[in-house]
Amino acid sequence: MLGPEIGRFDLMGLPTGGMIAQQLALAHPDAVRRLALVVTGARLAPSGQRICLRWLELARARRWRELTGDMAAEVVDGPVLRGLARTIMSLTGTAPTVTEAADFVTTTSAVLAVLAVLAVLAVLAVLAVLAVPALVLGASVDPFFPADALAATAAAIPDAELRIFPGSGHGGPKQRSGPMKEAVAAFLGVDR
Repeated sequence: MLGPEIGRFDLMGLPTGGMIAQQLALAHPDAVRRLALVVTGARLAPSGQRICLRWLELARARRWRELTGDMAAEVVDGPVLRGLARTIMSLTGTAPTVTEAADFVTTTSAVLAVLAVLAVLAVLAVLAVLAVPALVLGASVDPFFPADALAATAAAIPDAELRIFPGSGHGGPKQRSGPMKEAVAAFLGVDR
């Protein structure tokens, strides 16, 4: 799929997709022109690991409403909105299909496995050879990829720009969509 007929392209990844995008850019540096990593980094913070473990337990126990409520609460900012999102989704969330449930368990398990301590150290070291300009953009209070994880990712990449939006969490791309889209568009040289 990444043959020469496609040419060089810009690549943007968000959370788990950003982890995959980093690996793609490392494996195919001649294909990727620029890399935008949005609310993602090379390592998942301990708080994010705990959340993912909790989600994995809820999924394995088939506690879908509790899981959807918990997931909804993690992508909004502020205690009132978090409580509201948790309550609404806990009451209205529906069970996933068998395929979706299996995919969630597989993806969450893989993220946790890849981000073991030794793997994290290797990823940060490997990013030093990333040969494309990168934008690492995120939020200061993201429990999955907080400011220090974003800064470590940007510091590991030779040609990286770091943008952190203060006071926002993992839901930053939704809640601060205008400024975040503008930052990515400016980095990629795209007119909005």
